[in-house]
Amino acid sequence: MGFPFWSSELLLIAPALKLNNLLSKDGSFDLRPMGSIHAALFLLAAIWLAPLLEAVSPGFHNSKNVARALENLHLDESNRK
Repeated sequence: MGFPFWSSELLLIAPALKLNNLLSKDGSFDLRPMGSIHAALFLLAAIWLAPLLEAVSPGFHNSKNVARALENLHLDESNRK
């Protein structure tokens, strides 16, 4: 039958299901493993992006500045309607 559409989310389903199988007691699917995988990928992208931003803006690689930038990004996304 296949999927009705293709999405990058399909790549995250298998790891989320494996993580869910390890954590689930009753076998039902919980969205928290999917959220954990998304959070891990977001942090990995931020870690990879920080050195590139250092070249553009010296001093940015400071962990406090990276945390502030991520917080601002989160606040910007959460305020959109």
